[in-house]
Amino acid sequence: GTRLTQFGVRASVVDHRGFMHDFVAHTETVPAVRKAMERACKALKSASMTDSDNARQTGRATLDHIVRK
Repeated sequence: GTRLTQFGVRASVVDHRGFMHDFVAHTETVPAVRKAMERACKALKSASMTDSDNARQTGRATLDHIVRK
């Protein structure tokens, strides 16, 4: 899920193996939240590409998945 902290936005994404990935995006305004979430998703995708085993499945994490948690 996502939550606002005093430092910005924290996004937690669970991949298909049940591992948790945490991202903290520093934001100054609420409209920046969506872009912060998009950056978190891109970070998850690029991190997953270093592991060819789960790159395809982990790469499915999207902004929608994060926002709905």
